[in-house]
Amino acid sequence: MGMPTPLDAPDDTMAPTEEAPVEDTRPTELRGVRMARAGALASFIGLVLILISPILIFFTLAVHLPLVGETRGSGSLTIALLEELVALVAVGALLTLISMVLYIIAFSTLRKVHDGFGGPMVLSIIGVIGMLLITLGVALVLVTILQAVGCVASGAASSCLSVADLVTGVYAVLGGLLLAFIGWIGLLIGVYRIGKRYDSTLTKVGAILYIIPFLSVIAPLLVLIGIQGIVHRLEQSATAPA
Repeated sequence: MGMPTPLDAPDDTMAPTEEAPVEDTRPTELRGVRMARAGALASFIGLVLILISPILIFFTLAVHLPLVGETRGSGSLTIALLEELVALVAVGALLTLISMVLYIIAFSTLRKVHDGFGGPMVLSIIGVIGMLLITLGVALVLVTILQAVGCVASGAASSCLSVADLVTGVYAVLGGLLLAFIGWIGLLIGVYRIGKRYDSTLTKVGAILYIIPFLSVIAPLLVLIGIQGIVHRLEQSATAPA
């Protein structure tokens, strides 16, 4: 027997190689887009509740218009009704906060399978912090004012208004507004990228309309309809073989 030559060695380079299976990202995408849909729905309901209050106040106030010599409004506004309308605004604001949290979860999920959602997620978190600051600031201002009113009513001789608490509350509101604006920009960028990634014109148009006065009223509805369409397409795709 002769010595084996290099030509007798098994040719590993010619052996067939198995390709790694491609991970199916559709379930992750579907979870993320469904969470975005929930955020859009919460945002839409919150906006409706916030808009109802000033509209009802306008129609229940009795406002005299000297130019036309008429009084408009039913004049049926009462303190109890006003408190209920303020409660509606509070619920609407809470739903808006919840919608931002849902969008953050959506962006966090989608960034696992697609680029471009990490930035909007971080900015939206900043926005949530801003909204919490606004809430704390407003609460501090209201508590300070109510304490001052109660102090004056009791006939106290000393100063009733805590200027330090009032200033702290105002600064918290102003700082919160800045952070909330940053978060709002990040939210719109993320929503637009969802529309771009999944080719949803309604979602992209809705994200753009958010920044246009008056037209921003219909923006949440367009985003909701657009994302619902994306969810429907992904659900159909998820039932098909990969």
